[in-house]
Amino acid sequence: KGSLLLTFHRFEEALNFAQQLQKEYPQDPSIYGALTDANVELGNYKEALDAVQTMVDLRPTMESYARVSYVRSLYGDSAGAIEAMGIAARIVDPREKEAQAWCLVHLGDEHFKIGQFAEAEKQYDLALQVFPNYHFALAGKGHTRAAVGDFENAVNLFTQAQNKIPLTETVIALGDIYTKSGKTEEAKKQYDLAEFIEQKLGDASDQRRLALLWADHDVKLDAALDIATREHAKRKDIFTADILAWNLYKKGDFQAAKKIINEAMRLKTKDARIFYHAGMIEKGLGNKKGAAEFLQKALQTNPSFDILQADKARQALQELK
Repeated sequence: KGSLLLTFHRFEEALNFAQQLQKEYPQDPSIYGALTDANVELGNYKEALDAVQTMVDLRPTMESYARVSYVRSLYGDSAGAIEAMGIAARIVDPREKEAQAWCLVHLGDEHFKIGQFAEAEKQYDLALQVFPNYHFALAGKGHTRAAVGDFENAVNLFTQAQNKIPLTETVIALGDIYTKSGKTEEAKKQYDLAEFIEQKLGDASDQRRLALLWADHDVKLDAALDIATREHAKRKDIFTADILAWNLYKKGDFQAAKKIINEAMRLKTKDARIFYHAGMIEKGLGNKKGAAEFLQKALQTNPSFDILQADKARQALQELK
């Protein structure tokens, strides 16, 4: 029930449900996993940290170490996140091929976040050896290929991943490569498909993906801001704050955007996209020094953090010189 509530974005209910179970079964590690997940989604990071520590103390399994990795990543501890996910990948039951591949993909993701593309690709390749045609690994490798400018192979990998399971992120990534290559018709089909997928997901849809997509492409900005504002009222996690700040920036409300982007940076997460948004907001406010610092930080963290936006960060930095 708890995981279903999370799937349908009923985070407060998921948290309440896990808290009730905790009272009845205080020694059950899976309950602390549910507490971690719900608190992370709601932006209750201190509570998430406490829950995951209890979980790993009770039972140091793949599930607990994977969560330790995610929480460390949120707190800006990339080395610690990589270490914990590496442990998760090593201690998972070798018969559980998909679980092992899942860990390797997330290990690759942690490397990718900080611009370590070769190491990231190595993990995605290992995941594909363990569990061939795994769509998350295909998409991950697509991102590493795009990051080094190998768009032909990136398109191939994203297309394979999309044909397996058309996830919104993969669909948008393929659209972005088409946009970058000047194939506007193909790109539009991808973005339309992304909207269609989120619509079909109903209550399980993560509307924030559309709010980010529309803001990035300067379309449907009123609808995007409505989604971001509504989501931020429900949850105070850093990624929702980031998307709201970006939408406020796109509507020209730089002061409000700055206040919200500070929320998104409160854990010192090493997230190039958040730094990029912070830099653009400072640029909008006319603070050239602060803008340049954040834009440089974004590109130092990951010079290919986004197929389209990383180029815009470089362009904005040039304009500030």
